[in-house]
Amino acid sequence: WCLPMPTMGVTAPLDWVAAWAQALAEAVGTAMALEAMGAARGAAFSALYVADMRSGAFVFGSPEHALVTLAEAKVNRAILGRPRRAAKSIFTTAKAPGAHAGAEKAAHTLTALLAGYRELCEVGVLAVDEVFSPEQLFIDLDIVAHARHITRGVEARFAAGDVVALVREGLAGKEFLTAPTTLDRFRDFASAPRTFDRRSTGSWLAGAAPETAKAWELAQEKIRGYAYELDDTRQRDLRRIVGAAERALCA
Repeated sequence: WCLPMPTMGVTAPLDWVAAWAQALAEAVGTAMALEAMGAARGAAFSALYVADMRSGAFVFGSPEHALVTLAEAKVNRAILGRPRRAAKSIFTTAKAPGAHAGAEKAAHTLTALLAGYRELCEVGVLAVDEVFSPEQLFIDLDIVAHARHITRGVEARFAAGDVVALVREGLAGKEFLTAPTTLDRFRDFASAPRTFDRRSTGSWLAGAAPETAKAWELAQEKIRGYAYELDDTRQRDLRRIVGAAERALCA
């Protein structure tokens, strides 16, 4: 892929139309230049990024970033005939798990899925892509599952019963909690996040814990169960590469 990174207000105009025009020109021009130099023909793909002048940093996860994601697919499909790439909807500028990270990741992910994206990246990352958090990894998996549940909608099997019979089923027992249909369907109908605490307030007060406690517990479980080991040959090759890099860069 030939994929330059023009940034609005920094390396591209702070204008929606002009910035996309430059993004397209850079993508096509790069592909043509590489081919003229003898490289294999590359696929041009336009992308646009947004920065905050107040901090000088990329603002992944911002409303502007979500709007870029929505436009990117249309621009590349309509002008370059390219399929949409994975949406960078799980990126955020938050430096630690919390309200900031959750809000940006959830809003952008749901926006992308509703717009037709089906590939997303990148779980577990914070500070754009400078920090990996095992806690955030499991929170992100719940965020994605939450958004996918919304975009999937109500499945036909949950709207295929005899209306009168189903109402009578609950009335016969004077409530619907133990009705056969409820017992048969509730696990599939209702989402079941592993890190979001949906207990009643009373239950939560009896055993309150930080919001990230369950995520950290799941991460520790994975860490304790780690068993993969790279074979000896590849380990030696990697050590040789790292050693050569250290000698060249850190002499």
